[in-house]
Amino acid sequence: GSPSKTHIEEIITTLKDCDAEQRAENVDKRRMLQESEEVLHKLRLQQKQVLDASQEATTSFEREAGKLDQDIALRRQQDEKANKELLQLERDVSSQMVSIAHLEREQRRLRQELRDL
Repeated sequence: GSPSKTHIEEIITTLKDCDAEQRAENVDKRRMLQESEEVLHKLRLQQKQVLDASQEATTSFEREAGKLDQDIALRRQQDEKANKELLQLERDVSSQMVSIAHLEREQRRLRQELRDL
């Protein structure tokens, strides 16, 4: 009951065919794996570009916000200075009004004295 030579040859042929199929599948799997790795690499590059762009935009925005804060602070200082100058002008005008009123009284008094002479 030992297997015949042709039967053994058939088994060997079948094993060789299976081996060839397995090798072909392995080649396909390797190619697919390589393609997947390439896609992953591209995605990582894109992700890095997006992150870099986002970081650049954030930095740029923060710079602009910083400039705006400086502008606002400068304008506040200018407003405060202008208000102080305005208050000083109002005091000066008020003081001059008092002086003018005083001079007008003095002028009326002198006119009265002249009339009395």
